[in-house]
Amino acid sequence: MAADAARLLGERIRGVPRLRQRLHGATRPYWADDPEFDLGAHVREVRCPPPGDERALLDVAAAELERPLPRSRPLWSAVFVTGLASGGTGLVIVVDHVLADGVAGLAVLASLLDPADPVPGDLQHAAGRARGARGLRRGVAELGGVRGPRRLARSSLNRPTGPRRRLDVVDADLAAVRAFAHAHGGTVNDVVLAMVAGGLRDLLASRGETLDRVTISVPVSARRGTDSGRLGNQVGVMPVAVPCDGGLGARVSAVAAITRERKSRAPGASAALLVPAFLLLARVGLLGWFVNRQRLVHTVVTNLRGPRQPLAFGGAPVRAVIAIPSTTGNVIVTFGALSYAGTLRITVLSDPSQMPDVAVLTAALNAALAAIPTPPAPASS
Repeated sequence: MAADAARLLGERIRGVPRLRQRLHGATRPYWADDPEFDLGAHVREVRCPPPGDERALLDVAAAELERPLPRSRPLWSAVFVTGLASGGTGLVIVVDHVLADGVAGLAVLASLLDPADPVPGDLQHAAGRARGARGLRRGVAELGGVRGPRRLARSSLNRPTGPRRRLDVVDADLAAVRAFAHAHGGTVNDVVLAMVAGGLRDLLASRGETLDRVTISVPVSARRGTDSGRLGNQVGVMPVAVPCDGGLGARVSAVAAITRERKSRAPGASAALLVPAFLLLARVGLLGWFVNRQRLVHTVVTNLRGPRQPLAFGGAPVRAVIAIPSTTGNVIVTFGALSYAGTLRITVLSDPSQMPDVAVLTAALNAALAAIPTPPAPASS
């Protein structure tokens, strides 16, 4: 099965030109076809260690994150994972952030899976673009105003990260989360932010620390629309100071008020400010120093709307899709939320050397989800 799946993947990769291109240049990077492109250098098969359950599969995926993507070839890899207790096959796709952001990554995934009818419209993100002084003002507003995010007090959430990674996943009924969000004047994303704030509150409390607010960096897409032919990274950020106190409903209402005020008419406008700034830091050799010492955000939360209908690969149903976020510098835990076929899954990516107590965090997230009531079933006609 895995050999046939690998052949099918190779055929479909031909329809995504960027997956066969290398990044060239330092000061002015550009993409060009790799004349020595070898599918075998990117696609592998591994057998999941016993017992082949979800925990073992997540550990395999975490190990793949630790493998560097050589700059001498296209910046992605794919691993088929066999030996699962469920009898299925896992597929772990790792893509460098310069090749595709989260929204573009979903477009790549859609191109690799069996054609859907209709193609999931969720993958299209509308965004207006503002240029000149107006674009500058909107970008500054998205970052939190002229002063930007405040420098944070020291906490154990900001410590240097090592090379190891751990993945954990909690899941919930999407309809229940959406109904709860609407009941408190918010969105699914507001619920996720409120849950993360509560979970980090409980984690810090177990460590003897307290925080009134958690500052979360929320990536915002600057794309008008996305397909597999228009990739790259087009993301701004919106730092949000989320209150930790109170019940989940109260926190959702508070977060909704904050995000409504902060959302720009040109989503992702801050990308026009951040990309040049980070390029400048990289050119003078200070980017690594900055990300390893920043005290502007406690964590990063990415939320993506995936396909609403179940998908398939080579005729085999895709049972679950999870988003794997990244850790940056001294941020020891990040979160990636992705909805797929009626289920919302929140992935927790942590550094086990700094988060041996990650179970406290996942237990808090699961408890918050368990407290969300199940919406009543629609009345039958």
